[in-house]
Amino acid sequence: IINGPSPYVEFYVDDVMIIPATASPTFQPTTLSPTPPGAPLEYVYNGDMEGSTHWWEDCCGDHIELTSTTEQSYEDNHSLLVSNRINYWDGPSQDLIGRLIQPGKYEMSAWMRIKDPNTNLSSQARFFIDQSDESGTTYYYPSYIPQRTHVTTIYSDKWTRVWGVIDFNVNGTISRLNLRFSLEADALYDFYVDSV
Repeated sequence: IINGPSPYVEFYVDDVMIIPATASPTFQPTTLSPTPPGAPLEYVYNGDMEGSTHWWEDCCGDHIELTSTTEQSYEDNHSLLVSNRINYWDGPSQDLIGRLIQPGKYEMSAWMRIKDPNTNLSSQARFFIDQSDESGTTYYYPSYIPQRTHVTTIYSDKWTRVWGVIDFNVNGTISRLNLRFSLEADALYDFYVDSV
C-alpha cells in the first residue's frame, strides 16, 4: 500500500521495487558512487568499466591482460577487454567477499562480445560465482534467460546479455567468493565485458 499525503490529493508513483530486507545500508558499496535510494543493491564494483580496470583481476594467474578500452562498449564509453588468454577458462574475476553474504536468490547480468574482425565468430560463455566455504567448493551458474541453460552464446558482431538467477547459500566461513567470466570449448578468443 502506498498512501498519499492527504485525502483527495493526486500524486505520482514511479520506480517501485522490493529488495531483500538483508540489503541494509551497512552492506552498500561506499568506494564508488552510492546506490540511489530504492535502487537494487549493487554487489559489483566498477561494473561499468569506465576508465579503469580497478577491482578486476586475472582469475587464474597473472598472464591475462585486462584493459579498459573505448574500442567497443555496450553502455557509456568503455568496456573491459580480456586478452592474452591461454586457457578457455581464463577470464576476469572480482572478489565478492564481504559484499555477497546473505543466502538467497540473486539476479546476475552482464553484456559480452567476442573481439575479432571476423563477424561470424561465436562461442559459449559462462558468467558464474566460484565459492569455497566449509562445505567445499560450489560453482553458481545462473540459469540463463531465455535459454534456461548454464551457458549462453556470444558473438563477434553484437553484444549479448548473459543473465539469470542463482540460489546463493553459505555454510560457515567463506574463504573464496569470486565473480568470473570464461568461454567454453577451448575458445581462446579475446572478449569484451560491460555493464555487470
